Amino acid sequence: MLKNWLRSKTLFLISIAAVFLISIQTPVTSDTTLIPSGDESIIISSSKLEKLFDSGHFTEGPAVAFNGTVYFSDITFTHESGMQAGHIWTYTPRTGQTKIFRSPSGMSNGLKFDAQGRLIAAEGADFGGRRLTRTDLQTGKSEIIAGLYEG
Repeated sequence: MLKNWLRSKTLFLISIAAVFLISIQTPVTSDTTLIPSGDESIIISSSKLEKLFDSGHFTEGPAVAFNGTVYFSDITFTHESGMQAGHIWTYTPRTGQTKIFRSPSGMSNGLKFDAQGRLIAAEGADFGGRRLTRTDLQTGKSEIIAGLYEG
């Protein structure tokens, strides 16, 4: 019983944190000037900050595949975009191309690659699956690896 109580409280706190992070999001427009921040000693002085993507609603959760392709979640808000359940995008540094990998994404909100190079996605929130899925990038086959516990 204590385990179920802790699980429900943990999920509640995660939900509150997600709402807070979404509420403090600052929109970036195409005319926004990007200014580097942080420790300048780790950046080569001749480096240039470059905008690579500006088509998302609330992007997060980047994960890099073994081949260098960057995968990231885009949590769409129905009232702004008319879309439900979000997208997973890919960015290929070699070509500079960004494209949708999966839509809908089950409101993916966190991506990671396992040791075999399969994409693990945490899906949740409204219009999401509230589950973890694993996608084999070679075959495109996805499977649920963790879902709802006792309903």
